[in-house]
Amino acid sequence: MGVKKVLYNIRIVFALVKYNFKNLTNYRKDFLIGLFMVIINMAISLSYIEILYNNITNIANWSKYEIMLIYAIASLNMSIYSILYGNYRNLKRYIFNGELEMMLTKPLDIVLHLRMREVSIQPLVNIIVYITLFFFCLKELNKSITFIILLKMVGLSILGVLFIASIALTSLSVLFYTRYTYTPYDSIMTTLDLTNYPINIFPEVVKNMVMTVFPIVLIGYLPANTILLKDNVVINNIVIIIILIYYFISKLIFKTSIKRYDGLGN
Repeated sequence: MGVKKVLYNIRIVFALVKYNFKNLTNYRKDFLIGLFMVIINMAISLSYIEILYNNITNIANWSKYEIMLIYAIASLNMSIYSILYGNYRNLKRYIFNGELEMMLTKPLDIVLHLRMREVSIQPLVNIIVYITLFFFCLKELNKSITFIILLKMVGLSILGVLFIASIALTSLSVLFYTRYTYTPYDSIMTTLDLTNYPINIFPEVVKNMVMTVFPIVLIGYLPANTILLKDNVVINNIVIIIILIYYFISKLIFKTSIKRYDGLGN
């Protein structure tokens, strides 16, 4: 019975993705506009790094292109998060326009439906740009990637994306306790800016936190350090268990919280 449900969910997901991408083709100009905007945003961020390194020689012994590599990996992983889980942030809109009520009537897991209801083209554009920046940084650093290093980097990134998805879903569950008005989602996502820097610049207590109970270093710093081997940092295997706990607990919290929903949509 469990296998049938999984296969059913997979078919539904493919149907939703196909439908969403069909809609996206009606807005081809969005691709070019999105590409232009992400290049502008990246240029601003890289300009900040350039200005910074015009006044200092390194940050915690990390050079300009090494910091850019962290930025590229973190941005790439956040783009992947946006594709797979970014639609979580539309929950508040679904509540107020009545779409959540319709979603709850469908024979599909509500968390899965929330994830796949809409697909944005913007993260796809971001991925193209940040992969280009990633290989540019490797070229400037004269670094190559072996299959083992790539495997480790992908593994760390997957864990990081799962962690961000977990805290995002948990933070949005707060909506059902604040009469659909407040969620700490944006405040929590702001902390992800820390992923763009090496952890050695932070106090010891912060370093320990972002390596264990709030492991955002999995998004940018740790994958980059796996390639560069700059810092002697080893991730504790307990973090894997912590993230899996976060992931399953977040779903449980959301499904428990949504029971408080009283259908106040239009």
